[in-house]
Amino acid sequence: TQGYQGDSVWKGDDHPIEERSRAFKIAGAIYDAIRAKKLSYSNPPGGLEKGGQKVRTPSQVREENCATCLDSSVLMAACFAQAGLQPVLIITSIHAFAGFLTGEVRRDTNGDPLRGAGGRPICGEDAVRRILLDCKVKLLSEPDRSDICSFIDGRHLQLVETTTTTTGESASFRDACLRHNTQTLYGAGSPWSVVLVSLAWQAGFTPPVSLAAVPLHGF
Repeated sequence: TQGYQGDSVWKGDDHPIEERSRAFKIAGAIYDAIRAKKLSYSNPPGGLEKGGQKVRTPSQVREENCATCLDSSVLMAACFAQAGLQPVLIITSIHAFAGFLTGEVRRDTNGDPLRGAGGRPICGEDAVRRILLDCKVKLLSEPDRSDICSFIDGRHLQLVETTTTTTGESASFRDACLRHNTQTLYGAGSPWSVVLVSLAWQAGFTPPVSLAAVPLHGF
């Protein structure tokens, strides 16, 4: 649960971010822990809603031992947040998946690290804050796909396929990441939206109170 603290100083290591980033290791451990639950892929709970879908809470996922792509994405994003990472949700007309901001060092057009106060490269939590500030200014409720794809190409945003934690689609964390590193979002269905969870919380869309441990007798 150290979030980006392990990546607070860029050490000039140009190995792939998957090998040197503490945030990647945390995300991978979360992915493996969910995958170890051996959840079944499932249709959403029954309902007659139009234009909507019921979402299982983490406690329901645990009790029913199953999840949709949306259930597993929300679950993984919640775990990322609890571990100190900045989670992202991508929702399309046909799919949903999760992601996290990596804290990768910000670079200029020449590929050199951008530097902040004191001449230190902007990385870790500082890089994440800069991206969140940029996104807040641009109001990415209707995002420009080129902006999001540039975050992915620059390794500032890592998307993770969550259905590959279920038994029918089981795959490693590396493969779950590669599934979205080797394709653009243009083929992911339309319309689509990006939810930067911390910005949603700042806007007042806070998580609901958990009723998992509340007895229902007498209600």
